[in-house]
Amino acid sequence: MSIDFDDTEKLLPDQLSKTGKGRLQLFLSQFKTLNNFSEYYDDNDYSSFLQGDVINDVYTCSMNSDKTVHGPGYRPAIIISNSCDISAENERKYINKNCLMAPVEDLDTHRSMLLRGQSEDKSVDDLIKLIKQQQKTNLLYLPPASDTGVEYIAILDKIFSHPPELLNEMLPHNKALRISSLSQAGHYLFLCKLSFHICRIPEAPDRTFRK
Repeated sequence: MSIDFDDTEKLLPDQLSKTGKGRLQLFLSQFKTLNNFSEYYDDNDYSSFLQGDVINDVYTCSMNSDKTVHGPGYRPAIIISNSCDISAENERKYINKNCLMAPVEDLDTHRSMLLRGQSEDKSVDDLIKLIKQQQKTNLLYLPPASDTGVEYIAILDKIFSHPPELLNEMLPHNKALRISSLSQAGHYLFLCKLSFHICRIPEAPDRTFRK
């Protein structure tokens, strides 16, 4: 199942103004045509990390299917957690909330990996097109930011937990480490993809109600 960009009205929150809905509809339609990805990023230099920020040099590792560990190492990642939950100014008396993140890799690297798996060029190119159209629920396509020129994907089915203390240590260098920060429209698309990947309804099979 994938997001239906032909019927964007049902994806938009009711509280948006008519103008706001029109801008979001135009923004979402760009992924179907793969044309002019405007309004995706925010150019402001925020002093804190925000949900949807892609940051560099995040320490992480992951488990392979044979139970071996891939990594550990440093790589780009996107922040999944809510901005307030990861704010260093939001002190908690008892339990700190870890920051949820997902690994990010550049699209060319992902394409090369698929080709090494002996997939045909055309089938890989068709898959890359679907990724760019935001039709793969576990992958968030991130068009080139103005200062990088690199296309990225966030891998939403490899979410991991990052200690808040390590994230706070990165704060003094946040402008250097931040690859991109989402605009209002980009952030809304990110929330759509995240919720659709994890919480989409209906879900098969149907569950029964307790009598």
